[in-house]
Amino acid sequence: RGGRGEEVMKTYRCSSLPLLCECPQAGFVPDGPTIEPVREDARLGQAIHEIVSRSVKGLDLDPETVAMNHGIPAGDLRELIGLALYRWKQIQERFPEPESELALEAEYDGWTLTGHIDIASIVGNQGRLADLKSGYQDPSWYRPQMIGYAALLYDYGGIETVDATIVPLHGRDVRYLISMGDVQRFFDDFGVNVIEADPATAPYKPGNHCQFCQRRLTCPAVQDMARDGIASLALVLAPGSDGAADRNTIAANAGRMYAQVKMIESLCESFREAVKSLIIDNGPIPTSEGKELRIVPIQKSIIDPLAAWPVLQAALTDEELAACITVSKPDVVKAVRAKADGKKKDAEELILNQLKQAHAITVESVEQVREVNAKENGDE
Repeated sequence: RGGRGEEVMKTYRCSSLPLLCECPQAGFVPDGPTIEPVREDARLGQAIHEIVSRSVKGLDLDPETVAMNHGIPAGDLRELIGLALYRWKQIQERFPEPESELALEAEYDGWTLTGHIDIASIVGNQGRLADLKSGYQDPSWYRPQMIGYAALLYDYGGIETVDATIVPLHGRDVRYLISMGDVQRFFDDFGVNVIEADPATAPYKPGNHCQFCQRRLTCPAVQDMARDGIASLALVLAPGSDGAADRNTIAANAGRMYAQVKMIESLCESFREAVKSLIIDNGPIPTSEGKELRIVPIQKSIIDPLAAWPVLQAALTDEELAACITVSKPDVVKAVRAKADGKKKDAEELILNQLKQAHAITVESVEQVREVNAKENGDE
């Protein structure tokens, strides 16, 4: 089924449910190839999941091999390992005899639901699951994904309630108690709005979620918005007689066009990701005569602080050495919390107070343009 040569999906991953709930058109496979972009943050997230899975299973963490398997620098992975394992330890007691990367599948009326649950336990008649998130997406975005996992656990058998926890590495846990009724209501709506949707009439709902859609480079709604945005941008920025864009014209259109410009920026980034993916799969892409796009390794030297410390101390004064070093507050807090034997929060507050008393912490103000609620005051 499907107009314009499109087919409706028959298998849905739980991780795709948030996007499908935002835009039903994301549930149709376009007539022609789709491009899966190379997302460095997604690769890092997958590597973090594997590290935690290895920890749950009692296996050697082996970060170098994990990083190589996912095509990311080992240094980037090592920076997050401590935080990921700390977050797992915070919830570990709620997951007796845990299973990691639990692959489940359920057959329904003409379609299939699949999912890989990061951590799962069955405690009496309650199913418990935890899903680690390494990015900064609003946790509420993932609620449909949690309901999907809950449906799979109910199908697993012997479950009366499901306790689902979203575990952001950079934020607070969000827990959902999901009943069978919640699951049934969700998939009743999902069936009408997505599974039974007609591609000729289903609404397009472009927005920030388009970054997760394989169709975003071919989506007609995104293309129409991009064309309008680029045309408007060219008009607004057209130089006047003095060679500069008219500030009054920019002011009159800034509010209307701000979201469009952000979308165009996102499309440009998506295009670069798609090009990188094509080069990785098919090799260099010709551009102008005698030139081509290819993956070029960039070498950068990294100084090991521990090995370099005595050498630098002998060559530089304390003041000269301090000018070469940047101390990350989050990294300091993470290291102190990992080392603390007692209450980690107390240890964090102690070191920060000591640094403040030593006048080692200064607060810099950075001005950014952000879209906020009209009632908010920039002076607050």
